[in-house]
Amino acid sequence: MAYRNRRALRLAAVVTVAAAVVAGMVGAMSVEALATLDAWRRLAAVAGGPAWLFGLWWFRMPPRPVHIEEL
Repeated sequence: MAYRNRRALRLAAVVTVAAAVVAGMVGAMSVEALATLDAWRRLAAVAGGPAWLFGLWWFRMPPRPVHIEEL
């Protein structure tokens, strides 16, 4: 679980930064707004949270192989 969570958190951080770049490019958030902690919390909740949940699902362990005897 720790390995999966580490990779999911890395994905969430990258998505949060990418959302900040896109928000700055399209003018949804100004540079002054991105300098505040509240803006980063909002971006983490809107973009990072779903990315973290997706990462937990994406990086899950593969199912155990079925043995011939169990078939």
